[in-house]
Amino acid sequence: MSTLSLLLFLLLSPSDSFKGTVQDPTGAVVASARIEISRPGFSREIYSDSAGQFAIDEIPGGSYTIIITAAGFASHVASIVIPSAPDTFTMRVAPRGDDILVTTTRTETPVSMVGVSATVIDHDQIVEQQSPPVYELLRDIPGMAVANTSRRGGTTSIYTRGGGKDANLMLIDGIQVNDPGGDFNFAHLTTSNIDRIEVVRGPQSAIYGSNAAAAVIQVVSHQGTPEDGIASGYGSFEGGNFSTYRYRTGLSGVLKKFDYSWAAERLGTRGEYANDSYRNLTLAGNLGYHISDISQARFTLRTIGSRVGVPNKVGYGLLDPDAFRTGTNIIGGLRYERNTRTFTQRVQLGFTRFRDFFEDDKGEGPFNIAAIVTGTAGARGADGVRLVRLLSASELTNSSLLVPPGERVVRRAVSIFASAPSKQITERRTAEYQANWNYSSHNSITFGYDLEQERGITNVAPPLRNNHGLFANHQHSVGTRLFLTESVRLEDNSVFHKKATPRLAASYLLTATTRLKASAGTGISEPSFLENFASDPTFVGNRNLRPERSKSVEAGIEQHFFRSRLIADATLFGSQFRDLIVFVSPPPPQPGTWANLEASRAQGMELSTRVQLKWLRMRGQYTFLDTRVTAAASPASASTGLGQELPRRPRHSGAFDVSGVFRRAFVNLNSTFVGERQDSDGVGFGIVRNPRYEKVDLGGSYSLRPSIDLFIRVENLLNRRYAEVLGYTALSRNALAGVNFRWKYR
Repeated sequence: MSTLSLLLFLLLSPSDSFKGTVQDPTGAVVASARIEISRPGFSREIYSDSAGQFAIDEIPGGSYTIIITAAGFASHVASIVIPSAPDTFTMRVAPRGDDILVTTTRTETPVSMVGVSATVIDHDQIVEQQSPPVYELLRDIPGMAVANTSRRGGTTSIYTRGGGKDANLMLIDGIQVNDPGGDFNFAHLTTSNIDRIEVVRGPQSAIYGSNAAAAVIQVVSHQGTPEDGIASGYGSFEGGNFSTYRYRTGLSGVLKKFDYSWAAERLGTRGEYANDSYRNLTLAGNLGYHISDISQARFTLRTIGSRVGVPNKVGYGLLDPDAFRTGTNIIGGLRYERNTRTFTQRVQLGFTRFRDFFEDDKGEGPFNIAAIVTGTAGARGADGVRLVRLLSASELTNSSLLVPPGERVVRRAVSIFASAPSKQITERRTAEYQANWNYSSHNSITFGYDLEQERGITNVAPPLRNNHGLFANHQHSVGTRLFLTESVRLEDNSVFHKKATPRLAASYLLTATTRLKASAGTGISEPSFLENFASDPTFVGNRNLRPERSKSVEAGIEQHFFRSRLIADATLFGSQFRDLIVFVSPPPPQPGTWANLEASRAQGMELSTRVQLKWLRMRGQYTFLDTRVTAAASPASASTGLGQELPRRPRHSGAFDVSGVFRRAFVNLNSTFVGERQDSDGVGFGIVRNPRYEKVDLGGSYSLRPSIDLFIRVENLLNRRYAEVLGYTALSRNALAGVNFRWKYR
């Protein structure tokens, strides 16, 4: 992340007036900057005008404290002496940690200059939550819903502002890691060697193309810095109940023209149920070579190996003792960039290879299960069928079981069928060129070309898809307060051919502490390989599928209080999703296939706050989301039919995170609330409503020495029994404790 500067040129006149001009690093003036100069018995406050100039008349000589604040910059405090201060001097300030984004425009841009909704999870937040999986951190992002099937290692999807699980583009150091078709399993992505996570909500296909229909999530790897010296390292071990353990180690530093960082993590657990074990081995590295002061080359690599038992829907008494899934993921990239003050160029090559293997060679059952349910079959929203409780084995045989009025018993015999081993391998190769021309202050054009080749290796046939993308992004200011961004991309895909995706965004600095933002854009998500290329006696792919489309608008306000110690943000948004792909079964003997038949809409509000004090950090967010299915292949379906809410997108959700940072310790409390939502039980009970739940995690760390920490974290502190996906019970209360040590060689 580059360092912003706020340059203040102070000119003192013989009449003891105090004058100056506020400028940014490029020399552009900064209007509406707040200048406060004070000492005991004297205080003056003034704002810079449209030319960035200010003046305070009749100021007595002596020592003063000057405080300068401007939207998009951190406040700066300095001491000056009048009239003996130099005629001209420069004060440099660092930006707030979340003020610079790369993801939203592909170039480093202050948040105050973009009109989109973006959130940054910084290194401090990752450390304070003790480096959980990435999806646990995404629970704190407004507009995002996390759905984990079972526990550690269970398939995990993200739904953003009503979009599908295939509508989030996932990047690691600029390299796309989604499966062809947009889906990404977040279960195995750890925070090893990750410095920050950037999340931009709303369609971003105008910049990134396919799969960015609802959001872009980018993780940025750690790079060795001069603060690391020649070598800085760490190691940790932790263990807890359910035979859970985690080892972590890492090394980073700078050696002449090289910088490097490397990390490894091993996680294992027996799990809470039979066949609930999970293992994960992650290796991650980032190596840079500084060719000159303006150019560098960088290589990044991440490998993930995993094995997870698949015990099925244990919440309904179904247990598969032998099914398992393994995965091997490789993500690599090589980048060259050359940066000058006015022109930046970057070339990046990327490669990903994902291997997924599933086996369940023995069938189980039938399982005789029963439940007491309430609600009306086929009803919408809160009137839909919900679970009262499951019946025990003894109650199943009790013919005189009493059922209260309005409730009913549903009995089912369910079998888990064996399946042939399934292996899927997908590869993506990318080549990207990007240039950025800063043709004047706050005015720039970013343009480039992406070449992407997707290849699948399946049990049937090896599909292949090529994609070419041309994009342009124009950022400019109108006056000193209004910043506009216009983006457009032309996608040429070998299957769905040409699609154009525009986006407009505006940010207006109403005052030095108030910012208005608005944006409108479109997005697309390409079909999966299965949907395009399947070849089976009972189902076939459809090469005439169109990409799924989204349109979205948003508007919001960001307000800073108490010199940015408190920041509040409110955003209204509305989205429409068209040409959604669904499987259809025509009359025999025709095989089933996929078609663009469904549509939906989503609208809502996001609220978020951040408080930063000397020893206390707090973050809170709340999301209201109203969704509806507006076109359905099965209009009468109780779970996904016409007029129903979209599955696994809660109407109400929120999170609260607070950290107390002390001299030798910190304490972190993280709480998540998820409201009732639409879902499907999948076993024939007819249940379509998943109850609300709250999850509270508590952790802390204490430094025995400057280089040794003891830490503990308790997840699901209140031991709530809930399921993020119906039937897949979440992990009950669990605790991990351990030790972390650090060292440095200069």
